[in-house]
Amino acid sequence: RLHSNEKPYECRACSKRFSEKVHLNTHFRTSHSNDRPYECGICNKAFKRKWILTNHIRAHTKEKPYQCDICKCRYSVKKSLNQHLLKHTNEKPYECDICKRPFTWKRSFEQHMQRHSKSKYYDCELCGKIFTSNYNLKRHQQAHAKNKSYKCELCNNSFISISLLKSHCQTHIIEEAI
Repeated sequence: RLHSNEKPYECRACSKRFSEKVHLNTHFRTSHSNDRPYECGICNKAFKRKWILTNHIRAHTKEKPYQCDICKCRYSVKKSLNQHLLKHTNEKPYECDICKRPFTWKRSFEQHMQRHSKSKYYDCELCGKIFTSNYNLKRHQQAHAKNKSYKCELCNNSFISISLLKSHCQTHIIEEAI
């Protein structure tokens, strides 16, 4: 059955099907049961899966069996080492569709996308880059400041765009009103 699509074993809780009875039993125990047969001998915390207990025990013992061959950093969990290795390759497989920022790690990318979903967007009228705060937009626009051709007639401050100059001029109007 391993190489066929035959799945005669069905979970009575969710109807998911399995090719082997042992896989059904593992699925049921870990997905639909409160049974936690793997207990830590140090703190008595219990787990559904043995590998989770193994990783948990390493937190107590400070054991870090996985080592980076490049920089010798050590990790208690193999997945952490694999994530770390992406740093050395400079691989950034996740890119934001909104601001085009690349990310090495999926979690960082997802957190970044959550910020976009909660944010108002600010577009740079000079290059089209998008920011989630007006403050970051203004800081970015200073990078374009090689050509500050918009000058305030009241204080001689220069700006890189007409909109920044207009925004600045509002401060003079507010100061006069006070």
